[in-house]
Amino acid sequence: MLPILRSPANRRRLAIVIPIVLVILMLAAGASSARDIFLAGQRGTEPVRITVGQQATAMAAATRIGHALGLPTGSRRTVTRLADRFEGGTVDEVTTFDAGGRPLAILRLDVGGAVRTAVALGWHTATGRLTPDQARTAAGRLAAAAGLPPSGTAEARLDPAGAGWTVLWPRDVAGAPVRGDGLWVRLWADGTFHSVANQTSELAPEPPTRIAPAVAIDIIRDHLAGWDLEGASLAAPVLAWVAPNDLLDPALADAPSAVRRLAWVVRVSPSPASGSTLRAVEIDVDAGDGSLLGGDVLE
Repeated sequence: MLPILRSPANRRRLAIVIPIVLVILMLAAGASSARDIFLAGQRGTEPVRITVGQQATAMAAATRIGHALGLPTGSRRTVTRLADRFEGGTVDEVTTFDAGGRPLAILRLDVGGAVRTAVALGWHTATGRLTPDQARTAAGRLAAAAGLPPSGTAEARLDPAGAGWTVLWPRDVAGAPVRGDGLWVRLWADGTFHSVANQTSELAPEPPTRIAPAVAIDIIRDHLAGWDLEGASLAAPVLAWVAPNDLLDPALADAPSAVRRLAWVVRVSPSPASGSTLRAVEIDVDAGDGSLLGGDVLE
């Protein structure tokens, strides 16, 4: 096993497609580099003061957007302002309840009233047979209704069980994807709305010059020189905007940085003979100054 993967804190960073419920819980309303250090085990969000006027503004926006998306109206709604200590930023969370007190829908807005996430809770039994193009069209219409008109080419994926579609418009800047950013719309099989999530992170300035991919490889080889990596392979570097994290330095805060930096991402794969259950580890090297920014573990 790679030495940096022995820590449980590092092993938990799995490269998976996050279910929409987790997306709803984790996405924040904007990023800010000025925030408290977040440590594992602490609350990810904290309620903060909201005025009566701010509550009314959030409620009016939620009413308008909920109607456009077809969210259930319910019997009661609450507004809570939350500071997100993990991702950074502040959101107004509007929750709709039925007469029995069960939540029907959750809508998160940034303090300017723009949608960050919205989800209609519960299961939907209707079936359908949309084509990928029909799913993209329906998702685009719903995103626009939420005030998030998409741009670029969307990826449409049918859920393995056939229960619905995930349509994603990824975010690219300076010819490189921004990891974790984009616009997601989930549809049920018949094309009706399930959820939407929009993430736009703060980016560091693009480096005036970039180190060569070969230099990034050399930096990683130097860093791993004292480790038992016989037979491990290093893939060709790819450019991406990434959130620096504590993968290579456990002394850092557990939460990733709120500001993405342009990096060369290099995948290091253990030799099949090593017996490791991990597929690979990705290491991020700043594309400008060559510093190590952390990475991700793939199992």
